[in-house]
Amino acid sequence: WVVIGVGVDVGVAPPDLPEATCLWAVDGQARDLRALAELTRIGVLVRIHAVASEPEAMLVRWRELSATLGQQVRVGDLVGLAVDVDPDGALRLRDPSGREHRVLTGDVVRLRPA
Repeated sequence: WVVIGVGVDVGVAPPDLPEATCLWAVDGQARDLRALAELTRIGVLVRIHAVASEPEAMLVRWRELSATLGQQVRVGDLVGLAVDVDPDGALRLRDPSGREHRVLTGDVVRLRPA
């Protein structure tokens, strides 16, 4: 099972995230929240179908768009370089000793370069 959470800033961008925006800032349009929720649901279902029908293509795209791969990260007590994503969604993390770990759960925190 998978639980998917999607956050869409409609009217006000979060003040603590300078790189964030909101739909209002993009085009100044008011939104019908029910219609937006329905379009979001349909978009998620389309992506789920794509994953089910073309898993290798989606994995390639995931790797291309990942902001995590190639970065130093921390997951719990484990620190290392995020090197890949497995077909089952596990993050492959290489620790400083060169050992690779498969991470299936946990909050991934990108670390600043030393």
